Amino acid sequence: MKLYYLNTERLDDSAVSTLESVVQEHRLLRIARTKCKKTKKELICTDALLKYAVSKECGVLPRRVENGYKKSGAPYILGMPVNISISHSCGRILVGISKHKIGVDIELIRSIDHERISDRYFTEGEKELIAYSPDKIHAFLSVWTAKEAYFKASNESYDGLLSVDTSNERAHVTVEYDGCIASAVGENEYEFFEITENDIVSYVLQ
Repeated sequence: MKLYYLNTERLDDSAVSTLESVVQEHRLLRIARTKCKKTKKELICTDALLKYAVSKECGVLPRRVENGYKKSGAPYILGMPVNISISHSCGRILVGISKHKIGVDIELIRSIDHERISDRYFTEGEKELIAYSPDKIHAFLSVWTAKEAYFKASNESYDGLLSVDTSNERAHVTVEYDGCIASAVGENEYEFFEITENDIVSYVLQ
């Protein structure tokens, strides 16, 4: 599986305007309804990064990549034999792509009310992992991203987040990078790519 990462805080406004030119019309309508400038930027960059990743893997131009969303909310690519998963947090975006099932999740490392969330969504085994960890925020985010990644990879078979117990089954990949914790479920081997402003702008203009 391939993991593509983009930090939108490193993109200026002119770069984002260029990326907006490859966003599908139905997505532009949603973006237009978004009042927060940072959220708009994140949505535009997410679509652009998705097109970048799929075009690289499938050998097509970015403008030929079309995506849709299932009733469950899971994204898919029209007419191409790949599976995708998307996650974003505070301007950090992660796109996973594979020929097999895949799920990814990313969270910016930050102060969070982990006890309240753990009580609602975590199993007893997961709570124990956090309780005995010297860095509870780090441990919480590692469990949370792994849980979300498993759920996204198999969201048609899981009843909810409580049905995923990461204390019994580990995500294939959990890494700390650029101030974030990211997890991915899919194939055993993976490649990670950080995409720069120049990478993505020059590529989508083809």
